[in-house]
Amino acid sequence: MAKNGFSVQFKGDVYYIFDVCGSKFVELKMKNNGFYLKLDVVCEHVYRAKDNVSPLWHRRMGHFNRRTLKHMQSNDFVIYLPMLNISDDKCDSCQVGKSHRLPFSLDGVKRANMKLELIHYDLCGPMKTSSMNGNKHFVLFIDDLTRMCWVYFLKSKLNVLLTFKEFKIFAENQSDCKLKVLRIDNGGEYVSNEFNDFCRDSEILHQLTAPRAPQQNRVC
Repeated sequence: MAKNGFSVQFKGDVYYIFDVCGSKFVELKMKNNGFYLKLDVVCEHVYRAKDNVSPLWHRRMGHFNRRTLKHMQSNDFVIYLPMLNISDDKCDSCQVGKSHRLPFSLDGVKRANMKLELIHYDLCGPMKTSSMNGNKHFVLFIDDLTRMCWVYFLKSKLNVLLTFKEFKIFAENQSDCKLKVLRIDNGGEYVSNEFNDFCRDSEILHQLTAPRAPQQNRVC
């Protein structure tokens, strides 16, 4: 198995075999006699998986579904594509990527009636790769009424307050409305004394939500 790129793992009374892509394709439990399985059974699983390279090409082609791979193979769309034994094995990455959360209930939710009456605001970053201008963060402003979005790119979290001041002046001038409520999570960059002082001086209600709780924002 090691020579063919496979790996094994023992965990409790379960025995796992992973293929060359690192995906689990065999999971067997320990027998009553204390043994996991016979060598011939291991070889049967390993060599069957060795001949089936469809999981590998599934990843190479950007996680195409099995039906698309079969269509590509039958029509010779890809040069040097081997004959694939298309199986129904599930891809762990695809399963995780297709998982979703149920929509948040909107019962009793109060929406803004005017522009800039309520602004949702959040910061994302730092990113592993910076932009061409050296930015690794970005801030997003969303108007609760119109769902208008503004995006500002930042090199550091230290520029959060300055960016908010720029946004406030720009949005108020363009809309002829006054920013009234700013709703953000409880991140440290939003609760500094300087940030709170600016909101108080500008008569902006500073609302904080629990971290990693988008249900409180009601903005999907």
